[in-house]
Amino acid sequence: MIRVFVVDDSAFARRAITRVLAADPGIKVVGEAASGTEALVRVPPARPDVVTLDIAMPGMDGLTALRSLMAPKRPSKRWPPGRWTSWTSRGSA
Repeated sequence: MIRVFVVDDSAFARRAITRVLAADPGIKVVGEAASGTEALVRVPPARPDVVTLDIAMPGMDGLTALRSLMAPKRPSKRWPPGRWTSWTSRGSA
């Protein structure tokens, strides 16, 4: 079972990603966050195998959150970065 944590400031995108992932019996969505800052608090205790991160979020963006989540001082797992891309136009979500 692959444990996935979804981070996106768009509630619509979080629901859509979660729905797609949950349709696979080999995947379990273990949590969601609406910002990079929230992800830093919620991801480590969830101990996911994979974290999906929106790049463009208000406040702390996904790349900044990724750097912090992968920092050696964090007690959680370290994940190799991967890419899943999508394109939305401004204000579409």
